[in-house]
Amino acid sequence: YNNPWNESMRRRYFWEFFFKSCIHGEFNPRSGIRAKILNICALLLLFPIIIGIISSLKKERFYKAIPFLNLFGLNLSALLYFRISAPLACAQDFRYIPLLAIPLAFFIAQAMNINKTIRFVTAMTLSCFLITYIIHLTLLA
Repeated sequence: YNNPWNESMRRRYFWEFFFKSCIHGEFNPRSGIRAKILNICALLLLFPIIIGIISSLKKERFYKAIPFLNLFGLNLSALLYFRISAPLACAQDFRYIPLLAIPLAFFIAQAMNINKTIRFVTAMTLSCFLITYIIHLTLLA
């Protein structure tokens, strides 16, 4: 949960606030355990994203990854620039760069192509994340 008006929600910390805004948005759903599961799953998904970025830098895969690496870098750069030019908590929200989901999905797919263990662990983490998120959104309605 993110609240740009409340300092106790750690709005000063750019990366943490951005990461939470990718999952929760700016509302208080009062979903303690669901929010914790979503945060843990999202943190675990950072590992396949990093592995996917590193594997995309290999010579034989690099030409396929150039558009995704550019989109990833440009989106994060634009968000950082916006945050610097408008130093407000609401200026570090994921809603300004939803296109970032495309390269993140690509990098997760690249990581899943490396071996069966990474594929299985990533698939289980994604499944847990998606099921919890569906339950989370259903209970918000």
